[in-house]
Amino acid sequence: MEDGNTRKHCPNCNRQNPDDARFYNACGRALTAAGQTSGKVKVKISEAAVASFVCSLLAFACFLPGLIAAVDPGVLNPSSGLVNDVACVSILAGVVGLILAIAAFSSISRSGGRLAGRGSATLGAVIPPVLILVLFWHNIGRWYATVPERMVCGVNLSGLGKAMLAYSNDYDNKLPRAAGPGGRLVARLPWWAADNREDAYGLTDPKAGDGRASVSASLYLLVKYSEVMPKQFVCNGDYGTTEFKPGDYGTGNRDVIELWDFGPNPPIHCSYSYHMPYGPYPLTTSSEPGMAVAADRTDSLLLNDPAIPR
Repeated sequence: MEDGNTRKHCPNCNRQNPDDARFYNACGRALTAAGQTSGKVKVKISEAAVASFVCSLLAFACFLPGLIAAVDPGVLNPSSGLVNDVACVSILAGVVGLILAIAAFSSISRSGGRLAGRGSATLGAVIPPVLILVLFWHNIGRWYATVPERMVCGVNLSGLGKAMLAYSNDYDNKLPRAAGPGGRLVARLPWWAADNREDAYGLTDPKAGDGRASVSASLYLLVKYSEVMPKQFVCNGDYGTTEFKPGDYGTGNRDVIELWDFGPNPPIHCSYSYHMPYGPYPLTTSSEPGMAVAADRTDSLLLNDPAIPR
């Protein structure tokens, strides 16, 4: 023996061996001389460790849009499809990375020094759970923040429903429908700040009621005739939607009841959708009770539908 410690420590895996050992018990290599092995142990990086590290990087990259949306909703809407999709990809990549990291640790431990990559496996095991935990707590925080918003939104809808019933009592059980019974649907009124009904709806025959009006203009009738305030049409959780204030559009001292819609761009001042009042079968107070009359706005709101003629 050249040295008392030569046989005790494998030069490849640094595992201890008895002085009289003929094989390294960690690497399984035969000893031909003191401190020498019969073959050279070839060390390579664990593929599972590398894959785990790549998955952890993918999970982190997909986590960034959600982080941006949480910090500045004006840049990315936290409820947008993009944020939801990348959050799902982040969680999926994180779970796969964690599973691969566990597999990598197991194979490295059983390889007897022939596999390396503990650092990559460690990152793959640590990053995904941290990201998933952050996403979990972020969503819990959003849920708690959304609860009061949903309550306010529900109260607003309840108030709008009562106002519609009051309106229908004055108009032969008909729910709000701008431009009259012969009106047709458009995305915008001919002129929302007109001085008279004819110009506002583009009526050619006031008695026929053949004008043009939007869904939001029908809801605006509650402002004009049922004493509903514009702020009741704003849901706090509807990002980018603000209370309609006529003064912001150069209407001078005109009151909200003198106008005909929520400004030149109604969707930014109205968070709620309304049943289709135009067509052969509009809802009335005698319709099936289970039919929805109004609801939170969705991406399919007719106000934003490009298929509606202007």
